[in-house]
Amino acid sequence: MDNLYLPLKHSHMMFVVISVILFQFRAIKLMMKPYTSFGKIWKIAPHINDTLLLITGASLFYMGNWSVLGWAGLKLGLVIGYILLGIRCLKNAPRSAVFWQSYVGATLVLVAIVYLARFKPF
Repeated sequence: MDNLYLPLKHSHMMFVVISVILFQFRAIKLMMKPYTSFGKIWKIAPHINDTLLLITGASLFYMGNWSVLGWAGLKLGLVIGYILLGIRCLKNAPRSAVFWQSYVGATLVLVAIVYLARFKPF
């Protein structure tokens, strides 16, 4: 089991980076060309990546034997918030206040998630 931890952690971090890039790319594309539709790959790829992200995260949680009441539980709650804000952002017109509130909120939640993962303050 311990031999799998480091490759799993690095895979998880790679999926995080890909997820952030895909979200930012789709949001910026909407800002530049409102009301455009994404190609099929841009609709499918985030779901595949996020599924792999959740699988590796759950595996790390299990292997790390962490408590849901600590930083990992807060991180999980923030991930759910990020997902909801991301959906809200990408479903609204880029010139609307809802889009910008959701975009900034999702980005700030991402910063909080990375902080928790990096420093594990409690």
